[in-house]
Amino acid sequence: MKKINFFFLTSNHSSRFAAIIFAFIAGFVMIEMNTQAGENSELIKSNIASYLPPAPPITAADYAELLRLRGMLTYYDSSTAKNKLVGFTDTKIDLENFIRFYDGVSGNNFSWGIRFYPSFNTTSQNVSLILSVSKNDGSDNEKAFYLLADTVYNSSNKLKLTDTLAGGNAAANSLFQKYFHDVKINLTAQTSASDTFKVSRFYNYAEFLQFFSANIPDFNPADASTYSDYSLGVEFGYINSGMATSFYSRYGELVSGGNKDNYIGYTVLLSLYKNGTQLLDASLNYSATNYAKAIMEVGCPCPPKCPNSNPK
Repeated sequence: MKKINFFFLTSNHSSRFAAIIFAFIAGFVMIEMNTQAGENSELIKSNIASYLPPAPPITAADYAELLRLRGMLTYYDSSTAKNKLVGFTDTKIDLENFIRFYDGVSGNNFSWGIRFYPSFNTTSQNVSLILSVSKNDGSDNEKAFYLLADTVYNSSNKLKLTDTLAGGNAAANSLFQKYFHDVKINLTAQTSASDTFKVSRFYNYAEFLQFFSANIPDFNPADASTYSDYSLGVEFGYINSGMATSFYSRYGELVSGGNKDNYIGYTVLLSLYKNGTQLLDASLNYSATNYAKAIMEVGCPCPPKCPNSNPK
């Protein structure tokens, strides 16, 4: 072991020398920290890329259209004997809360993902989404069904495992059935034989991490300080035949399962917010590789690819 010798200068030089030594050490530490942060960022990107399937983002114009099209959803109000527009519970989830919830269920596994189901509350006449953590887009290994009934989940209203649906898949199925049977699309009842019928949408978690990395400087999922000001917006959207044709021309069979009509139906619109401001650039054109200031939407539709245990 190398011996370290300490020595002292006279009082005339000690203050100046101490300042020089302190500055040198501080500079070295900062260089080391910045180097380590850069290495961590590159490591995360490489880990994400190793799991990442094709999942292109959509533009601000697409986003606005899919929000407009959800206005086709109605329910029959027996008290007035009229069809009425449904409401929507759009949600913002504190990003630290979202990541910790996913890690707690999946065991911090990049290769799993998030599935969303629609539900309908016959009392409030609102459509809300159910979130679950699933091994993959066709897996029956699915956990922690969570009804996103609130508009905000933050440090004082967290996603907690103790608040997931007690009945698991059966409870999610019951809520989905209310959506399926009570909500009409363009005044037409939903049927399982229709192109408009969708049970769920699945997103690989690696896609979320790519989305976060493209919008958050030095994003590190293991370091909450790198995304403490951010939240994830989760909204219900709808894809009609015209938008399905547009998406199929861009993405082909990568997402739709070989048929452009598989795009049609309910979907989920995912966006990022920083300090309450949505990160969305209306001037950006479509780019298959650019998630920055865009919307993450193109999740795997069910049907056609569904777990056996999906609500039916």
